[in-house]
Amino acid sequence: MRVVGHGTLQRSEFETHPACSQPGGQPPTDFKPTKSSASLAVFENPKHDHPKVITYRLESSGTLVATIEGDEDGQHKKEEFRFQRASRQ
Repeated sequence: MRVVGHGTLQRSEFETHPACSQPGGQPPTDFKPTKSSASLAVFENPKHDHPKVITYRLESSGTLVATIEGDEDGQHKKEEFRFQRASRQ
């Protein structure tokens, strides 16, 4: 596995507090929670360039899919990241 970047996402109580993203150690950007269910959480900040939307979706297989999308260099960009729980040794 090769690490190509890092970031921090902080979240407290979903209904009342925003998520705070700090990719690569940049200053924090708040994202307001806009949708939630047992398998979905969506955070948005329409004033931010990229990302504007951060989505977390839990698949029935247990895979967590994170999607970020927004505008970058004048074009809409969407990236998907898939995570699986590591086995305990």
